[in-house]
Amino acid sequence: MEKLKRLSASEREIMDAIWQSGGALCVNDVFDALGDSEWKYTTVATFLTRLLKKGFLECEKVGKQNYYRASVSRDEYLLKQTDEFLEDMYDGAAGSFIAYLCRDKVSAEDYEEIMEILKKYDK
Repeated sequence: MEKLKRLSASEREIMDAIWQSGGALCVNDVFDALGDSEWKYTTVATFLTRLLKKGFLECEKVGKQNYYRASVSRDEYLLKQTDEFLEDMYDGAAGSFIAYLCRDKVSAEDYEEIMEILKKYDK
């Protein structure tokens, strides 16, 4: 699996806005989607350019506007980040990671949920 760069917290906030939209957004749309935050329009534009260069976005020019669309889905990003974490921290062994989580950190409800998930793969 190809290694995907990790998003910074600010990049993730912008990508979340784009992922939630499900479509292509111009800078104004992203700026508006970020709501009442401390983002400046020019900063949003800079981050969109950065995300485009990193391969997270595609850009289409319509008239004078650039429209940005996610080239990596949220699920794909999370899966790759999780795989990289497991590989880096647990040599790819999901069982070791789950065993670590179960050390006094898993509630009875979490345990039941984990068992239900594992049953799906037992078939």
